[in-house]
Amino acid sequence: ESSITGAGGAIERRDEWGTRALTYEIDHQGNAEYHLLQFSAPADLLESLSYNLRIADGVLRHRIIKSIPGSTARPPAGAMAAARQAEDE
Repeated sequence: ESSITGAGGAIERRDEWGTRALTYEIDHQGNAEYHLLQFSAPADLLESLSYNLRIADGVLRHRIIKSIPGSTARPPAGAMAAARQAEDE
């Protein structure tokens, strides 16, 4: 987060989705923490942010997705809770 705000960006939303089982192990890890971070930032920040996430030891996978202006930025209400309930059944 400090990388984003330090480069003139702003955090718009931060969601902790908790620990979930991975479909397959990555680096001998069977579970991972999921986070959703929505932010606005200058375009030149994306390359450095992607690089930093790629080399960070604690990050197994990451994805940066550009949202289309005017689109809904939020996942549907209860989407993660419904996914967890379906997993438990």
